[in-house]
Amino acid sequence: MLTTSASIGFLSVSLSCGPNCVSPPFTAYALNGSIPGPSLHARAGDVLRVRFRNLLAGEHGREESGLHFHGAVGFGDDPTVRVQPGREHPYEMRLHASHASGTHWLHPHAHGAAAGQVGGGAAMALVVLDPPGT
Repeated sequence: MLTTSASIGFLSVSLSCGPNCVSPPFTAYALNGSIPGPSLHARAGDVLRVRFRNLLAGEHGREESGLHFHGAVGFGDDPTVRVQPGREHPYEMRLHASHASGTHWLHPHAHGAAAGQVGGGAAMALVVLDPPGT
C-alpha cells in the first residue's frame, strides 16, 4: 500500500475514485486503484492538498462522488461537494495547529452514493503524527 507523507508543512496528492474488478462478478470501488487507498501522513498545522478525480462512469452508471476528511479537524473540509463523473475537484485543508495525533480516514461522501462507494472499498487512512521530538 502506498504511503504519502507531508514535507515542509504540505501534503499534495492526486486521488481518483474508480471501479476495480476484485473477482468477477463483483466490482469494487478503489482510490488510486487500491483497496484501501493510499495512507496519508501529516502533522498538526499541515496543509493537505488533494486533487480528486471521479472516474465512476461506465458500467457503474454515472455516479457523483467527493471526499470527506472524517475525524480530521481543520479548515477546508466540505462534505457537500459533489464531483460529477469525469470531473475533478481540488480540496485544500489546513489541519488545526492543536490537532490531536491519531488515525482518521477519508472516504467518498456524495449523499445517495457514499454507502456503496465506501462499502465497496473506497476509503483510506489519514494519520496525524505526533509533533517532532515527542
